[in-house]
Amino acid sequence: MHGDFRIGINKENGGLSSIVNSWDNHHMNWCETETSNSWGTVKDMQFVSASEEGSLYKNSRLLLTVKRGFNESNRFFERYTFTNSTENEVFIKRGDIGIYTTFNDNYDSAEICETAKCNTHIWCGENVTYVNALRMGVSDINLGLVLTRGSIDAYSLEKPFDRGSDDRGDFILHPSAFTVLPGEDYILEWELFWHKGKEDFREILNTYSAFIDIQTEYFTVFEGESIRFTAKALNGIKESRVIIDNEEIEHTVFGSSVIVDYSPKRTGEHTFHLCVNGISTLARFFVSPPLDNVIKNRVAFIVEKQQHHGEKSRLNGAYLIYDNEENRTYYDAVWPDHNACRERLGMGLMIASYLQKNNDPQVYASFIKYIGFVMRELFDCETGETYGEVGKNPKNIRLYNPPWMATLLTEIFYVTGDSKYAEYSYKALLFYYSNGGKEFYPNGLVIDRIMSALRECGMTGEYSHLAKLFATHADNIIKKGHIYPKHEVSFEQTIVSPAVRIILHTYFITGDKKYLEAVKPHLSMLERFQFSQPDHHLNEIPIRHWDDFWFGKRKMYGDTFPHYWSCLSADSYDLYYNATGDTVYLKKAETTFRNCMSLFRDDGSASCAYVYPFTVNGIRCEFYDEFANDQDFALYFYEKRKGLQWKKSEWQ
Repeated sequence: MHGDFRIGINKENGGLSSIVNSWDNHHMNWCETETSNSWGTVKDMQFVSASEEGSLYKNSRLLLTVKRGFNESNRFFERYTFTNSTENEVFIKRGDIGIYTTFNDNYDSAEICETAKCNTHIWCGENVTYVNALRMGVSDINLGLVLTRGSIDAYSLEKPFDRGSDDRGDFILHPSAFTVLPGEDYILEWELFWHKGKEDFREILNTYSAFIDIQTEYFTVFEGESIRFTAKALNGIKESRVIIDNEEIEHTVFGSSVIVDYSPKRTGEHTFHLCVNGISTLARFFVSPPLDNVIKNRVAFIVEKQQHHGEKSRLNGAYLIYDNEENRTYYDAVWPDHNACRERLGMGLMIASYLQKNNDPQVYASFIKYIGFVMRELFDCETGETYGEVGKNPKNIRLYNPPWMATLLTEIFYVTGDSKYAEYSYKALLFYYSNGGKEFYPNGLVIDRIMSALRECGMTGEYSHLAKLFATHADNIIKKGHIYPKHEVSFEQTIVSPAVRIILHTYFITGDKKYLEAVKPHLSMLERFQFSQPDHHLNEIPIRHWDDFWFGKRKMYGDTFPHYWSCLSADSYDLYYNATGDTVYLKKAETTFRNCMSLFRDDGSASCAYVYPFTVNGIRCEFYDEFANDQDFALYFYEKRKGLQWKKSEWQ
């Protein structure tokens, strides 16, 4: 024990067995213990010996000495000294060395997660590398890591498959490529410190001379917008270089900041490499076509390439998954996340929103055919039941599906003007609530649109009944507090975001300020899933790490940054802004929405997820999955925010 730290050493492998804050009443161990790899051990290096001061490891080329202790600021440090033990120069390429930092980031029950688990936000920015580990529940005790010597440019995950979607895996930090002569050393060092939250964490980072603070309005910009950012150093600017596409570009130095104002010449990712006062780091931006163009091209792609045609097929009219590698549609009735139902309704929603702004006969004809498929195969007009497979197969009732169907039916009403679809939407929600919906936390239920449609159709009795059901639902959520129920994952971002959205929608319906007060703890929990790293993949994008396995072609577990369900956090922030006028949440919503845009290509093709780590279980990642599957929800919610969402006064 030393100051605020209680550190445990695993003498069997020289790593750490525990990192505990001395003042933490919950005694949370920030190292995961249910793993075969201890914090601070090094992948593919043989353990030699351990002592109180450090550990010794070796492989055929390097000798590693790990020294641990406390500095003058009472912060815990770890120093990794790699010594060339051969007679020849040793070249270490990217990913060759991996240091386990087993932050306790996995999902048990929400009650356990709140006090004993953390959301691990990583930035591997070469000399500027850090980890902001936020306890999953709101807390003033959080752990930070900052690199003080050396360079790290990637991280990997090792994931136990027996825990499925509930374990993010063991984190492995990779030093950047380096070369050492015989007998010479390469040193990597970092410090650990406690902090009170996001703002405190960044304030502490800014006290380090090796830290460069990169700030911008948005890490995703649209064509016609400039990329503008500042890079601030602690001790002023002595020398600086900025490189993009292998060309050094002009920039301005003002005080302690490097200021970049760059006009992009192409769409896609833009990686800026910076060297400031000898400190090397980077920032990743994305340039997207305008939102309307993205939606137009995406709609055209779906209509031309993703709609199934075949009079004898049950799938006739369906919008299917598209395999961008094979350039053909794909369907699998056995693997439900690859069928024609469920999350695939997002394509219909996005096309419906497009048709409400655009007179396009070809798209309208396609959509009418799609409606025929939905009504024939997926929905019972009499009972309101929503089916998870074609043929109205009642095998499994999945409570995520009816709210999406209710939202789709509402948007069909707005496209066609036929009030029967508003009635069907109402029936879908009655089915949902009669089958346990009051205790469920549904993704993507768009209450404002549904209530507006009922009012427009003069369905006042149905409106009043749904208003009561929504209020009961919100009251149940408030009563449960942070004891979120397990759904398809034990705990995650889209179990918290429905709590925020349903409570806020109920506030808009009732005007009762108790709902506005009750939503705040859930909003705070939701915000802890994301941080502000200088990368469009990561910046204000919530942690998710199972979606590609279920929805992608490669079926890879691992961090998906971005994943389209980030849009539900964005929608939550936008609702809170509309309720309170707090522009912090307006900006946060726009940032998250924008950073989903890298899932869409200029030609209208798309990807369901980007798998961010360098490797997962040794398999190379850093790729956009080949399947266009369920990502179009992001465009629907972004467009809804921009042009479709009704004002509170119109549906209260």
